[in-house]
Amino acid sequence: MHKPYHLMCSVGGVAQSAKRELRYLDTGFYGVGFPHWGIEATIESVNKVLTHFGARTMTGTEFQMSYELLIVELGLSDQPFLLEYDKYHERAAPTLLTEVWSRMDKFGFQLTTGTVKF
Repeated sequence: MHKPYHLMCSVGGVAQSAKRELRYLDTGFYGVGFPHWGIEATIESVNKVLTHFGARTMTGTEFQMSYELLIVELGLSDQPFLLEYDKYHERAAPTLLTEVWSRMDKFGFQLTTGTVKF
């Protein structure tokens, strides 16, 4: 998946031997500025959750129920996205929110939500 970016480096005037970190560093920090696909997918998933979470739609209700069940399954905190995924993921059923949680933990993002009314 990173091969197209590797090949595009020479087109943009950057040596192909440039380290991966430099290729994905933003141009504001003097990097090449290629997007990291894992981080971009995580941002899109979090945007989807935040857009629909708490809305009075079918999708919003499903996210609310899934979030409440995640809290109950974990039984630790009302902020499940702040917990370590590797340590507690076995307690939770595989859902979209657990996938978002795993990506956020992998990339070091933090998401806090408001108090949930059961």
